Amino acid sequence: MADGGDGFVVLKQGKERTVWMTDLDASVNYVKAQKGPITAQIEGRITLADSVTVPEVPTPEVPANGTTVTVKPVIKAGQATINTNELTAALERAAKEKGSVSFDLGKEKSITLKLTKEQVAQLIEKGIPLAVNNDHVKLSIPLSVLSGGKDFAVKLTRLSDISHAKSPVYEFTIIIDGKEIHQFADPITLTFNVDPGKVKNTKDLKVYYYNETKKVWELIPGAIYSNGKVEVKTSHFSIFTVFEVAGDQSQLSASAPTPVKGQGLPNTATNMYNFLLLGMLFVAAGVTVMVRRRRRLQS
Repeated sequence: MADGGDGFVVLKQGKERTVWMTDLDASVNYVKAQKGPITAQIEGRITLADSVTVPEVPTPEVPANGTTVTVKPVIKAGQATINTNELTAALERAAKEKGSVSFDLGKEKSITLKLTKEQVAQLIEKGIPLAVNNDHVKLSIPLSVLSGGKDFAVKLTRLSDISHAKSPVYEFTIIIDGKEIHQFADPITLTFNVDPGKVKNTKDLKVYYYNETKKVWELIPGAIYSNGKVEVKTSHFSIFTVFEVAGDQSQLSASAPTPVKGQGLPNTATNMYNFLLLGMLFVAAGVTVMVRRRRRLQS
């Protein structure tokens, strides 16, 4: 240390330094110089307290978050649109309170909510999570599902009730620039309202989607019940409902979903059948033209 070790470089500046014995040698010489036995005594320099008072550290003030700013869309002929000025005000408030924006469709059961590409750009710029809800279900949509510079729409379609289901049956569709999107990189959270009075054991409430290929209801794992609501995350859209099922049944053979009277069954996978029908019409038209031409040549 005298030579500047352990960062004590200033000791090297000392003049007329004298090198003497080490600390160990000094301790040994002290013990030898004692004429009698050496006894240790409690001198009171270190005491054991019954309790220790730790000074209270003030908790930093955390700003309120989780606030949901509700926006009421303009509804006309099954379409819901948003006033841009109202959306701007809602986004500013949500950003200030570190909350989210929810578009409340109220009692509307089958409806399409539309956002312009400019409104989508506002949501992305502010980084505000988006939710769409009616009286039966809520969809919490991450911003990653939205596409900048493109129109966005989410469609809710109420289907006929199923006797054993504990929630209404709904089909959900997301449309970006006119194209239906059924798969998402980041999951969308679905929250269904249920009546606890009609449930025997809320721990058995589970969300299922209808697999049109297999004609069965398939489990979406991870559903959570709280205060009359069942919440689950899904990375795809289809037809959904809540069943009360004991155990972990991955599939159910419950009734297939049917459209409400007056509306057709939604297409939850692709437009394959529409394309097939269109192709058949083209073929029929082609055959008709060929037959007419042949008749003219023969005549």
